[in-house]
Amino acid sequence: MITAAYDCRKITQDVEEEWVHMKDTLHEAGITACGDLEWTADVPWMTEEIFLAIAHRSELYALTHSPSLSAREAISIRAEYVEARREANRLCNAARRQFFLQESLTLERAAARQDSKTLFKMAKDLGGRQEKKHNEDAPMKNAEGIVETDPTARAQIHADYLAGVYNTARPRFDP
Repeated sequence: MITAAYDCRKITQDVEEEWVHMKDTLHEAGITACGDLEWTADVPWMTEEIFLAIAHRSELYALTHSPSLSAREAISIRAEYVEARREANRLCNAARRQFFLQESLTLERAAARQDSKTLFKMAKDLGGRQEKKHNEDAPMKNAEGIVETDPTARAQIHADYLAGVYNTARPRFDP
């Protein structure tokens, strides 16, 4: 599909033009094969209105860096961009504030009902669902900078570190 779309165009001597055409062709083929990219929210308060404001802001930002603009056009587009940026920030801040207000009211009602299950679930959701990844088999460097992979050596590194933190003699370590 890509080869056919690219080969049917006459080859010119301008390398930059060829690269732009190849990039556009690959992009179109990707959209045809996979569908258009949709924005997804990492945060629950992002709405379609906010996505549209951010897209408009991004378009204006790209225009402000266009080399084909005159100085007068660049100034007017820059002013539009600043206003679009302010509007996107205002919408996002208002939506975030409203979301957390609703969540805090829900938490207060759950606390009044003494509903600990809801309280813990909402606290976990609001705090994020990121779990710390701790790889106990990961190699560590000792004080001399030598990588240790042996579990006993790693435990000794921890013991040396804690002895330094608590300013005590190194504890005796028997595995």
